[in-house]
Amino acid sequence: MTVTRPQLEQSGPAASDAERRAALARADRLRAAGREVRVSTVWVRAAWWLVLACCAAVGVGASVVAVAHPVVGTAIAGGALLVALLDLTPRAPVRQLTFARATENVVALPAARPDERPVVLVLTTAGDLPRAGLARHLPGGVWRWSIGGLALVTACCGARIAGAQGTWIGVLQLLPTLVLLAALLALLDEAIADTDKDTDDTAVAAVLDAAHLLAADPPRHLDVAVVLAGAGDRRAAGLAAWLRERRRRGLRPAGAAIVHVESQRGAAPGPIWWERGGLLVGGRLHPQLVTAARAAAADVPGVGAHPAAGRTTGAAAEARNARWPAIAVGPGSDGGEPLVTFLVALARRLDGLVEP
Repeated sequence: MTVTRPQLEQSGPAASDAERRAALARADRLRAAGREVRVSTVWVRAAWWLVLACCAAVGVGASVVAVAHPVVGTAIAGGALLVALLDLTPRAPVRQLTFARATENVVALPAARPDERPVVLVLTTAGDLPRAGLARHLPGGVWRWSIGGLALVTACCGARIAGAQGTWIGVLQLLPTLVLLAALLALLDEAIADTDKDTDDTAVAAVLDAAHLLAADPPRHLDVAVVLAGAGDRRAAGLAAWLRERRRRGLRPAGAAIVHVESQRGAAPGPIWWERGGLLVGGRLHPQLVTAARAAAADVPGVGAHPAAGRTTGAAAEARNARWPAIAVGPGSDGGEPLVTFLVALARRLDGLVEP
């Protein structure tokens, strides 16, 4: 079911020249397919790793201070924990103090049709390549290590205020301090790590091919938009900016369904989808989208689509955090062709759920 295309322009890290060149080349390909395309430069504050690294470093310092001054240490550790938790929110107030970088969103608007459809299906993926830093290899994710370490250090400092003394509290406090040091090293590596060489343009090609097939045979009750979002590796900053803009222009969560295609392949053949997502706690993704994914997998059994273990921490989790209905899917080890088939089947199932 795939569409034969030339090899796509190779992208690069978020907010890089390679990412910008790839965005322009992909926009040209969408225009050549007859889509109305807009390339927008958005300024994003994507240094999430810097805020979290500062919190981890402050937490280590608070642990040291608390040995002699437990009240001061508790206040410092508690403040760092609060800042880290605030950065999980869509507004991320402390991150607004960091530097802004330019990234590009490539948006193909829904094709013109005689009447407006009640729901917009947003097929989206990251336009940049993820970095292969140490943060990707921490079990459970660097956010859990950082916030968990800060919470435990704060608790140990509070125990010292309550009168805890001796070797046991020192050993107990040392463990989360070492966790914070490990998280700090991983976060600092995030700034300089190379892009993941195991990641290719499979996700982008799958989104373009699925959009092409859906344009040839449009859903009855869905408009289909394509968003190749910049800075996807930086907590989906480009997609978040686009969603904020669309919300200001009147798009509401009830009128959208976001299907995000992850760039990294699964270990087994067959497309995958995630049913849970979140940086700290794996909350359930939108139930209707999850139900549609299960039904789509049954509709095309030959592709071997199956649910992924664990949770996604990518763009779908960020969209869910901002109260948008979203689901994440990804390619299996057998590449993008089965994924395109699954994406089209998923769109058909979602179309059937929409009441005209």
